[in-house]
Order: sequence, then structure tokens, then C-alpha cells
Amino acid sequence: MDEKKLRGFNAAMKKQVCMLLSVLLLLVMAASPVFAASRVLPISPEPNEAMSGATTPVLMGIKVTQMGDSGVILELRGREIPHPQVVSEPGAAKLALQWDGIRFAQNADKRDWWESFEWDILKLEMNPTETWWKEFSIPMLERVNAEPAGNRSAKLTFTSSKGLMLDEIKGVPGTDSQTIILKAYQAPKTVDAPKPVASFAKGDPMGIRTPVTLQIRDGDIKSVFRMLADIQSLNLLLDSSVPDMPVTVSFKGVPFNEAFGYLLRMNDLTYAMTGNTLIVGKQESIGKTLGKEVVRGYRLSYAIDEKGVVKSDITAVLTGLVSLSKPPTIDQRMRTLYVTATPDQHEQVATILRGLDHPGKQIMLQAQIVEVTDGSTQELETLVSAVYDQWLVNFSGGRLNTGITTVNGSWSSSNYKIPLAGYMQGEDAYIENFVLDAGQKILSAGLSALETNNKAKVLAKPSIIAVDAQEAKVQLTRNYKYVSGVDSNGNSTFSEVNAGPTLTFTPVIGRTGIVTIKVVIETGEIIAFRSAGNGAQAPETTSRRVETLVRVRNGEPFAVGGLYQENKTRERNRIPVLGYIPLLGDLFTMRNDQHTKSEVAMIVIPYILDIPDEKIEAFELDQSSLIK
Repeated sequence: MDEKKLRGFNAAMKKQVCMLLSVLLLLVMAASPVFAASRVLPISPEPNEAMSGATTPVLMGIKVTQMGDSGVILELRGREIPHPQVVSEPGAAKLALQWDGIRFAQNADKRDWWESFEWDILKLEMNPTETWWKEFSIPMLERVNAEPAGNRSAKLTFTSSKGLMLDEIKGVPGTDSQTIILKAYQAPKTVDAPKPVASFAKGDPMGIRTPVTLQIRDGDIKSVFRMLADIQSLNLLLDSSVPDMPVTVSFKGVPFNEAFGYLLRMNDLTYAMTGNTLIVGKQESIGKTLGKEVVRGYRLSYAIDEKGVVKSDITAVLTGLVSLSKPPTIDQRMRTLYVTATPDQHEQVATILRGLDHPGKQIMLQAQIVEVTDGSTQELETLVSAVYDQWLVNFSGGRLNTGITTVNGSWSSSNYKIPLAGYMQGEDAYIENFVLDAGQKILSAGLSALETNNKAKVLAKPSIIAVDAQEAKVQLTRNYKYVSGVDSNGNSTFSEVNAGPTLTFTPVIGRTGIVTIKVVIETGEIIAFRSAGNGAQAPETTSRRVETLVRVRNGEPFAVGGLYQENKTRERNRIPVLGYIPLLGDLFTMRNDQHTKSEVAMIVIPYILDIPDEKIEAFELDQSSLIK
């Protein structure tokens, strides 16, 4: 090899060695955590987020579900989510919530739950031109828009035809998950303007502010009132209800109205002015003295017992809350309460009676009693679990799950109406906005399938409406007559035995739609009638009973089971003549031994029914008065 070719070969080798060293250097740099960290660029618009070690709050995903017929639940996920603030006008069709000091998610923020179909991922660059939106087909929400609000804020706008308002925020600020509850907008109740200060008549003691100096020790209260009246030159009439009791007062420059008011309140007294005459006495007595007491009758409709008699304790409640000159009188025939009182006291009586004589609430209980064979118990439990999964709000899986139910595949609830007397609209009586739970459809379809396969039998489908805290009973029994003996003349005597399911419910409505129900289930059947001699028969029956106390929400199904029954039957069918031959007869005998076990379960769904009420009916009795 000549010298020129050798130099070319050495140059090529040096070039390859340099390239190899460069590759090795790059590999070393990639493996080093220092170099690897220097190659990661911050995703946040904050250029120094990664280098400073601080993290910017991120809003990553949202899940929207309907709650009941007037609410929406928003579940948010992200990182260090602060609490939002409302930035829209109250009652507007679009509710806008804004989170300050936060950004939307980007690709580098990806989490495992992003792939879940339940979550909508909010991936937006923080610039004013980029937005995200999604339309929803639930009654309370039509559309959600997401957009940045400035450099470090995120805003979500919720569009609803009914109008929304922020009801509750669950979770402390700075956590990675947040639950927000929106509900239909309700205008704030108007607060009545404060009544103007009363303009006291001339000589009215409550309008007199003249300083009074009075020193009395263990003096009679009546003498003190006389002294105060003399100071202002007022005529004084002390009612017989003013007590004889000693008082000690020391007034130095105290306004007259204050001193007079102290003495009244200390002795539970009141006053009235008639011209220039001051009348002092007990409230229940002074009205009679002035001749202003009125006898008024109140017709009661609901404060009655099951026999139609007005409850006597209603008078005890009234006399305990209102100081009346005489106790109320009850006319049981007309169910009318007569009260003698002043006009002011009658206002208190009417307010109290509106609560005592209110129809309250009712509960409609829809039940299905099912008897399943031993091998199908698991299928029934699976069916009940499916019904629970379709419930409007449930807490399975350790977290709140919600879902709106449908009627015939439509969100419109007007397709289903339940007749109810007492709630009139037009010519029909019904409850509007009653949505048929999809769980009912699953339950009916599942039970029909079990019946078709001879795995279950629906014994009854009772539906009953019960008054709050009142017992309701459903008897689905059948009477069986049988010969129980003979009389002295040799004639047969008959008796009856009942068999079938009996349901007893006692529902009590609590706060926020929680219903406590005492349930008693009894069922039984006649197995056979045994001969008791002399032509008499004795029924052989079975009985099963369960009693429990459950607490569920309005519209939530519950199941009661555990009523087991075990039957053993033995049949012998012989071929005539041949089957009765000794020894050989067994060859012509067919045996059929059966052992069956069944369970009776009941699935109940309670619905709370509100009953509108009008003002209580009242009328006054004509009477003469000395003062008009």
C-alpha cells in the first residue's frame, strides 16, 4: 500500500472513531438524569413551573349527571383545584363559573382515567381564541362551554332553559377532585320592608319619653302603675287580672316609656288606650274588658282520628301557645273548633291551626311479592342489584353515582301520570312530573323472564297509598271452608281458615326525602286437610313471617326476603290389580319423591306524594259589643 492510500485510510478511520464517540456521548447524556431533565420543556404557560418546583393547578376532566328532576351534579378532576366563583347574573339562562389561578389540561397531564367513557377531558391552550363545548340531552342541562378567562383562569358556562344556580361545593380547595351541585334557579324571597315606627296617639305611654325618677321598695305593683299615671295625668283602669305582688324599683331619669315597658314585661301584662284612659291587665283578660273578643269557628279537616272525631289534644296545644280568656270548644258533629279571642290572638290561632290541621304527606308503595325456587335465588338477587343500579341516586362503589331515568325512551315526564284525588288541574286529578323509574322496567322484564322459565311466581302486585306515620295493610288472602265437626242433630259444621300474603306498612317521612318504613310480611298456605274423625277435617297450614325496619330515599327500591319453605312429597301410583299383588306389586308401582325449597321475597318502591292545602276555613259568630 502506497503512502497516499495509507493517509486516506487513516483519515477514514479517524472519521468513524469520531462518529462512534459522538454516539456514545449522546447515549451517556440521555441516560444521565441531569441531561434528561434539561431536555423536558414546561407544558404550562408559566415558563419556570418545572425549574422552580411549583405546580400550577390544572382542570383536566368533567363528568355531568342529572340529579332528580331539578338538579345537576358536576364532578371535576385535575390537580389542586380551587373553589370557583359565580361570574354570571343571577337567574340568567347561562350560569358561568370561574376558577382563578388554574389552567386547562394538555397532553403531558394525561392520566389513566382519561380513557374512561364517563369523563370529558378539557384540553385547551390558554389563549382567548380556543374553546371547548359539548351538548347534553338531560332535562336540566343543554350545553357546557369551556374557555380561558385571562392568562391564569378557566371558565365553564352551563346553558339551561330553566336557569341554574350554584347550590353546593363539596371538597376543600386545593384537592384533586371536586363535586359541585347545581339546581334550578329560585329567586330569593322578597323580604318585607320594615314596618314604620308606630305613631303613638296623644297620651299613649309608649310614646312618652319624659324622664322619670322613682324610688320604691317592696311597693305594690298597682300603686306603682297609679304613680306613673299620675305623673302624666292619665286616667288609669287596672284590670282584675293585675296581680297583687311587691316590686322594688329605682328609676333615675329613665324615659317614661322604658319604665312602663319594664313593669309590663316583668309581670306578663299588656295595655290598651281608650281615649285618655290607660287600661292595664293580662292579655287574655284585657280583650274581654275592652269588649273586643270575637268568637270564631274553625272547620277542621285533618286533625281527626280514624273515627272522624276531632283530636282532643288540639285544644291543649292552642291553650299552651296562646293565652286565651276561656278554653276552646269542639263541636264534634260539625268538626268545628270555636275560639274566643281578640283579633290579634285569632291571627296566632289561625297560624297554629294551619300546622295542626294540615293534610301532611302521603306515600305510595308499589310492591311485588315473588316466590322463587331454591335454584333461582341468585338470579333474583342479581335482578335486584340491577334495579339498584338504575336508581336515580345510589352510593355503590364507595362514591356517589347518579343517572336520570327515562319514560319510553324520552326524557319527557308527561307520558306518565298517576291519578290522585285532591290535586286538581283542569278536569283531571294527577301528579305532574312523575318519572317512571327505569328500574321498574328492568324489574318487570326480569320477573317475567323468571316466570316464563318456571323459576319464579309473582304472587301479587299490590299498590297502596298510606298517610305519613299511619299504618296501611294489604291482605291478599283466600278463605277456605272445611267441615270442622257435627252438631247435636248430626249436621256438619263449617269453619274457615285464611291463607295468603298479608302486608303491613307504617311509613314515616323524614327530612330530605328519607322514608322510614316498618314492614311486616306474613304469608302461608294450606298443605292438606287431614281427617279428624266423625267426618271432620283439620287443615294443615304453613306460616311465614318477617318484620323489619328500613330507611330508604324517595323512589329507592328495597327488597325483603328470607321467607323459606321446604316441601317433601311422596307419590305412589299403582297399576290396577297388578300393583296390589303381594311382593310382585312393587314391580308395577311408580314412585315419585319430590323435595322442593322456595323463598318468598318482596320488592317495594316508596314514592312521596305532596298534597297541596288551602287556608283553614273560618267564620265569625254574630255578637253584640259595648264598644264598637
